[in-house]
Amino acid sequence: MVHRLAAAMTLTLSISFSSAVASAAGGELAELAERTKPSVVLLTVEDTAGNKLGTGTGFFISSDGRIVTNHHVVANAAKVTATLADGSKLVILGRLGADEERDIAIVKADGAGLPALTLGDSSGVSPGDEVVVIGSPLGLSGTLTVGIVSAIRQRGVGKEIAREAELQSWGIQITAAISPGSSGSPIMTRRGEVVAVAVGTLNRAQSLNFGIPIEVVKDMLEKLGPTAPVIPFESTPEQDVLRNLAISAAVLAGLVALVALWSFWDARRSRPRARRGH
Repeated sequence: MVHRLAAAMTLTLSISFSSAVASAAGGELAELAERTKPSVVLLTVEDTAGNKLGTGTGFFISSDGRIVTNHHVVANAAKVTATLADGSKLVILGRLGADEERDIAIVKADGAGLPALTLGDSSGVSPGDEVVVIGSPLGLSGTLTVGIVSAIRQRGVGKEIAREAELQSWGIQITAAISPGSSGSPIMTRRGEVVAVAVGTLNRAQSLNFGIPIEVVKDMLEKLGPTAPVIPFESTPEQDVLRNLAISAAVLAGLVALVALWSFWDARRSRPRARRGH
């Protein structure tokens, strides 16, 4: 009888403790969501005709409107709008930097005093660490999912698995759910530090979701510096080069024509004139 009573008391205490832990964990997640959601935005991408091309996610990394997202989210954009957690909208002025190979873009919103997330250290992340993702899957802003780091892929995902291409920047594998529209979402620790940027999934199995280590973003920021110019979405670096070449060619052609015209008039002016006899 005594043993049964003791066992019952132990079971009751165990259940109470587990409930308390679960409650505390839930409270931490709620607090984390409330604190970080204002820093995460829904990005709506349009073409030159104003047609919606798709949506993605981004997050502020500075109070003056720098936003991190994936390159593929804004690659073909003519116009991008950021919708904040409170429903307000900001115009995205253009790109500050883009790395197509590693699939990261840093864009600039027209705003100030914006809530930035803290960038963590992805080199300290290990399998089993808990992570939280806040994003906009299918345009559903403020969606929070929780999981763990299931693997660290130092070389990313190779063609033998991805089939279509080498995905070398897909370095952090997680179980937290991401979907189309989640691209560019911050992958955070429970402390709210960003350790990776959600990039994609492998659809042939479950929970094969990936993020790009935040060190890639830090490297880009260091190279850009604080005064990087904004490149409008209608313009790409390649287009800028072609445009400059076209302008140079037009100027050169104009100079050649001007020189030829001047030579023609100079030759006519120097030519001896015949006089009529009287």
